[in-house]
Amino acid sequence: MAAIADHRPGHRHLLVRRNRRTGELAFYRCYAAKPVPLTTLVKVAGRRWTVEETFQSGKGLTGLDEHQIRRWTSWHRWVTLSMLAHAFLAAATAHERARRPTQTN
Repeated sequence: MAAIADHRPGHRHLLVRRNRRTGELAFYRCYAAKPVPLTTLVKVAGRRWTVEETFQSGKGLTGLDEHQIRRWTSWHRWVTLSMLAHAFLAAATAHERARRPTQTN
């Protein structure tokens, strides 16, 4: 983490995060109105990976990216339906895994 000099109010930092599995680097420009600890910045940056994976899963499983946008209302309905289908699939998977735990040898 490195502080970024800026005359405006608030605290700005550059955070570099490395994925442990792939070694891929991710760069985050962070802003906070008040000083925050490094651990908080890392947690927030880590949540981005989860959000990205969820979007990728939604695109592949429920067609989140297959709507041709013409109007706000139709886009909103499509995204809501797609997200509801994704939530249903996640809940059904969790339920099935809880019912039939995998056996390790």
